[in-house]
Amino acid sequence: MNRKNTIGTIHTGGEGGMYAFWRRQTAVRRLFLYAFIVSVTMSGCQGKPQKTPGPETETTKETDDAGLKDLTINQVIDLSGYVDLGTYKGVKIKKIEAVPVSDREVEQEIDETLESHAVRREKKDKKIEKGDYVTLSFQGYRGKKKVQGAYCSELTTQIGSGTLIPDLEQGLLGKRPSKKAVLIKAKVPKEDSSAYAGKTLIYHVIISDIFMKDVPKLTADTAKQYFHCDTVDEVTGATRTKLEKARKEEAEDAMAQAAWKQAVANAVISEYPEKQLEEFKQQAQSTYEQEALGANLSLEDYMLSAYGINPEEYEEQLTEAAKELLASEMVYQAIIKKEKLSLTDEEYKEGVKSFVDGKNYTSVEEVEKQVDKTRLEQRILYRKAYQMVYENAKFLP
Repeated sequence: MNRKNTIGTIHTGGEGGMYAFWRRQTAVRRLFLYAFIVSVTMSGCQGKPQKTPGPETETTKETDDAGLKDLTINQVIDLSGYVDLGTYKGVKIKKIEAVPVSDREVEQEIDETLESHAVRREKKDKKIEKGDYVTLSFQGYRGKKKVQGAYCSELTTQIGSGTLIPDLEQGLLGKRPSKKAVLIKAKVPKEDSSAYAGKTLIYHVIISDIFMKDVPKLTADTAKQYFHCDTVDEVTGATRTKLEKARKEEAEDAMAQAAWKQAVANAVISEYPEKQLEEFKQQAQSTYEQEALGANLSLEDYMLSAYGINPEEYEEQLTEAAKELLASEMVYQAIIKKEKLSLTDEEYKEGVKSFVDGKNYTSVEEVEKQVDKTRLEQRILYRKAYQMVYENAKFLP
């Protein structure tokens, strides 16, 4: 599925849209949380944008990425002299319990796995009915004005799954594939975080395909074939265990982020060196530009939809985000120096492996070829310092 956002699709767990997109971004990817995300990964070694751009755009982005790798912030420079550490051992954070996994969530996870092995079946009567799969693109309008966020390109979804907003899904029933757009009036849910919540838009929808899927049933055979389990009951148990592990890791990640944020907040920064601050701004800007490109939005529209930041606030917020990044960098270095942290050969090897994500780096050899060893060691030590802060945190009741 190639989904490009937004008002017109709603959150159903795995799907997205502006409603889900804004809630998800607001919850886990606020602008300042970006400081944590980048500071424990290899800054400047960004992957390519998710959207496939045209030749001119692709060349520009590759040049930008190459330039980012030469920034001083991606080299080993001692910035610890700009910071006085506060309390970083024993920071107080709220205990976060893992969200329980419901029976329904287990069923949904199993269904999604089975559906991923479904076989396409052509439909003789190319008229949309509930249960059909459709591939469509749409653009929403408010009067004659195009709504920037109400855009979707080549979305494939099942009618009745709840992916589309109700009015839009209802309006598709009975329609057939056509190169000519059909107009459907649909009300944006009140729960939507956009300025169009509760308002009616006119969607220009192009339906490019309608088909059905034969989804395999959960049997002893499919349990072995798709889940590597001997019985149906084992599938349920293994799926629940997997989801519970993921929830526990989410809770642990949230607490670790809170502990680190507090450690940085407790530090006193005497100065933000101008060169590094500008470079962090440049790197953050590059990341946001790639995200906007992937969402098929202008940078202004993307920052407003994803982070709630209007153009007037952008520069100020970008500077604040860069300061947060730079502060983390300083605190990492100061803790490593004070605690005399070092790496064993095994810690280094495991650390390098952790950067192999199949996208930015596909092998250990590729990581070590593209990133200087001293820089790699520093990044792995950052993670060690980060983990040390969390392990020494005190939990509030």
